[in-house]
This record gives sequence, C-alpha cells and structure tokens, in this order.
Amino acid sequence: MNDLTGARNGDHHLAGSSVDIQGPALEEVAWTLEELAPSDRPAFTDAELAGVGWTLLAQVNEEPAIDLAIGDGGALYFVIPAIDLAARRFDRVLAVMQCH
Repeated sequence: MNDLTGARNGDHHLAGSSVDIQGPALEEVAWTLEELAPSDRPAFTDAELAGVGWTLLAQVNEEPAIDLAIGDGGALYFVIPAIDLAARRFDRVLAVMQCH
C-alpha cells in the first residue's frame, strides 16, 4: 500500500510496533472489548478481555491520495491475540481506530 499511495501520511505496515496517534493502540483493546455483545464475550479469555496478549497485525493510515478517510486524519490498527497469529487464525481480529 505504501508503494501504491506514496504513503504521504505515514507508513502503512504489517506487524511490528504501531505509530500511535492518541497513545498505545494496544492499550485500547480492553476498552474496545467492553463493547462486545454478551454472546461474543466467551470467544475471549479473561486475560484477552483485559487486553493481555494482543499484538499488532496491521496499521492503515488515512490516505487522501486514494480517498481513504479515517476520522480526521486517523489510523486503523488491526490487532490480534498473539496465539492466534502464531496459529494463523484470523477470526478474532479487532479494529481499533484513533484520530486527531
């Protein structure tokens, strides 16, 4: 995506560390999971619901060159439990959004 868009607003990337806008994106996992429907909560362990054991899967930043708007200059952080990434399971990926 960086090559396609010229990545004018920061780099889009897979894995590694996030380039945070409002603070560490991984610290928002527990808050994001609080919004789950009660029927979806059993899919996660207590530790995962508390935000423990998650890793960045991908970061996609707002990109005006391709009309991709995320809030007001924000980013989407796709996070995944580290054990799921190691097992190549992608059914519990969450999106966390931050913007300016």
